[in-house]
Amino acid sequence: MAYAVKKHDNSNNCYRFLVGRNIDGCWIVCDRQRLVGGLFADKQSAIHFAVAQSEHQPGAVWCAEDDNCLLADPWQDLSEPSYRRRA
Repeated sequence: MAYAVKKHDNSNNCYRFLVGRNIDGCWIVCDRQRLVGGLFADKQSAIHFAVAQSEHQPGAVWCAEDDNCLLADPWQDLSEPSYRRRA
């Protein structure tokens, strides 16, 4: 299963699913196509869901750092430096 998961590296343009934590500390899966997703009790369950939904395609799942908090649009939140969003 691990072969389908990439760690956060700021180059999220080719990934379909993002796994990370929301502001409440729950694990979430966000689909770039906004077709599926979910809220999970633990990281392993979130990764399992994303990998299964991506049909185990290598590199389809991107994991945000454990201390990152995903907000309303996580694809935008993690792709653009925070100093640009404040301006």
